[in-house]
Amino acid sequence: MTERRTTEKRAIQRRILREVLAREGLKRLPRRRAVLLTGSQGSGKTREALEAVAVARGEVIVWATQPNTAKAEEVAADYRQIAGPDSLPVMVVRGRSAADPRHPEGEPMCLRAAVTEAAAKKGIPIRRAICASCPLGAGCGYMRQDREIQAMEKRGFFVLSRAYLFLPCPAPAPDLLIADEAVTIAAIDAGVSFPAADIERITLYRGGGGGLLGNAITAGRTLTTLHAALRTRHPFAALRAAGVTEENLYFARHVIEAVAPDLSRIVDGAMSNAEIKDILDRLQDDPAPRVLDLLAAVTREIGLERDTITGVTYQPERGSDSARVTIFRLREMRSIAPSTSILALDGTGSPSLNAALFPGIKHVPIPMERTAYITGTIGKSYSRQSLSGKDRSGRPLPERENAAMRLRQEISVIAARMPGPRLIVSNKPIVESLVASIHSKDTVHSHFGGVRGFNRWEHCQSAAVVGRESLSIEAAEGLARAYMARDPRPFVSMAGAVSLDWPWPHWPFRATRGRRMRDGSVQVVEVEVHPDPRVQEIIEQIREAEIVQAVDRVRPIFNQRTITLMNNLALDVTYDRVLSHADLVAGGSRWERAWGATGIIPLGAAYLHRAHPGLFRSVEAARHALKREPLKWGQNPNNINIWNLAPFDFRGKGQPGKASRVLVDTVRHADPRAAVEAALGSLVWLGPPDRACDPGQAETAGDMTASTASSRIWADPPPGFARYYPPGDNPNTPPEPELIAALAMEGPSVSFRGASSPCANLIAHILTISRIQKTLLIMRHGLSA
Repeated sequence: MTERRTTEKRAIQRRILREVLAREGLKRLPRRRAVLLTGSQGSGKTREALEAVAVARGEVIVWATQPNTAKAEEVAADYRQIAGPDSLPVMVVRGRSAADPRHPEGEPMCLRAAVTEAAAKKGIPIRRAICASCPLGAGCGYMRQDREIQAMEKRGFFVLSRAYLFLPCPAPAPDLLIADEAVTIAAIDAGVSFPAADIERITLYRGGGGGLLGNAITAGRTLTTLHAALRTRHPFAALRAAGVTEENLYFARHVIEAVAPDLSRIVDGAMSNAEIKDILDRLQDDPAPRVLDLLAAVTREIGLERDTITGVTYQPERGSDSARVTIFRLREMRSIAPSTSILALDGTGSPSLNAALFPGIKHVPIPMERTAYITGTIGKSYSRQSLSGKDRSGRPLPERENAAMRLRQEISVIAARMPGPRLIVSNKPIVESLVASIHSKDTVHSHFGGVRGFNRWEHCQSAAVVGRESLSIEAAEGLARAYMARDPRPFVSMAGAVSLDWPWPHWPFRATRGRRMRDGSVQVVEVEVHPDPRVQEIIEQIREAEIVQAVDRVRPIFNQRTITLMNNLALDVTYDRVLSHADLVAGGSRWERAWGATGIIPLGAAYLHRAHPGLFRSVEAARHALKREPLKWGQNPNNINIWNLAPFDFRGKGQPGKASRVLVDTVRHADPRAAVEAALGSLVWLGPPDRACDPGQAETAGDMTASTASSRIWADPPPGFARYYPPGDNPNTPPEPELIAALAMEGPSVSFRGASSPCANLIAHILTISRIQKTLLIMRHGLSA
């Protein structure tokens, strides 16, 4: 009878599946989708995603994670403007310490936020241990938020800080996660560090039968062996030699968990804040949680068949500092199930790091060229120390203070020349002092780590990014270890001297990189790199990616912008020019200053020296400049002014040999001949290039006007890039069909509001999958009941 019932259930399930697929116009059940879109930061991906969510119907839960709550509120406000009466209801999910928007005095959501967050860090389940019996629950904004979420039932759009990916969240688990902006670095646990002596200081026996004592002795022996192994260069080899297996480690974890206090019962909401704090202080001395973390980290790697350990480091005793153990790991994503579909929107995201967080994610790059005139620098790193005059600890360096002040003043001169409003981005400790020296109301600022995703600077006409985010090799390697803990390849630290055939045996190591220039050339620079590409991936997400994100806050894909990048890196931008710091302070290259002075630039050494003796101090210096610094006029079309130069051939009085050539700003000089004669002396004739002119034709040729100026045409984007056109501004057909095809989506293509876009189509497809899966789940549940 049971076997017959099972057969009938399977037949009904197959029939239900066929009916649902036929209703959706599909041949088979779609798979869960996970897609990472990169390369188009600032192009409106978030807006397109919101428009797609706004037309979703049915019971579906969508999360959109943002860098912080402030950005979440901005996104929710944008969604409300788009959403209709039948759209998913939206809510910003706030943490306990976030300000309660309904409280006029800005009280936190949880009236006991300080103590509850401290308890949460100890692993105490706050909702069960404190909230359930808290006497302040009636006026608590966090509990009110819980009730509002429950009232939404199984349908809602929740916008929340990305920190909620790794914390218990009051919102229901999502069917679709839109991970907006990078979560890869946020996913790294900063490192659990504790005295190594805790490994053997832990209490393993609290009384009881002889069996419990025997278990404690066995577990203690494992911990002693582990402590000794961590002090060696090859911990896993030492553990294997001592006969310690994965089963031994699991057994030790079981023994510790059996004697550990029940954290859900150790405190309750009826206690005062002082009482809870006192209990938390006593918990601080209990090494059990830290040793459990260590055993979990070692267990993750012991089966990888390598002798070294990656996710755990041991620092020996040094002077008065005791030996310490540090654990590096990725945070657990608590609410994201394997069936949750993922749309990761990160213009500068790393495919490999995202793949580690979201297994099976497909990378779809959509690079778009910026309509910006971008200046890079060379020969100066603009380090934090050179800008602040202080060391890493913030202590003043007397020998560097004056130079740092002078450098900041020079940067203020550079920024003041840029069109306003202007955005200045630099290291957090120095950006305000930079802006203070500019003395302009048109200057706003932000810092590395505080720019991602925000739209508040899109009105700015220019941006200057000064320096870069820096981190020590130990910090970079520590972050990378979290991702590399499951890598079977051993991790080799470069924090000390290395025996490599390099001219740089110590950090920072350097390697050659190429800057992509607008004219199609590549400019070579030396960049600080880590020899291990896995560590370099982390470094570039913190260093290079943060600069590119800052650049794109002024929306250079939509608008013509002026951008100056003061660093020695090779970034994923197309540079129009690269200048030394001295040239940047002076107002541009010698060619640009020559154009600014007279609008006349001869292309012969003698005439160049005659026209601009202050810039080219001798004929030989002019000849050297023409050879080493060729003027690529007309090849940098994103510049507004200098490329209005038009070429003319001419012959001066008494000039032997071939004719010479000169570039003239015909917008400034309606009579090119008069302007050239004023700069170079009398001419026999002047005419357009390659035109046969004799003295009899000189007057006619000299009557040319500004209509001969070369036309200003935008350069084609680099290979593989798409030119982005705002709606209504594209003279040609936008490239969306190709971009949509690149997504290789399953199921029907969907168009929203008359415009098809990658985000909209992808979200529509993911929501279709979610709806089908929910329908099947409900029907099968009813069948089982």
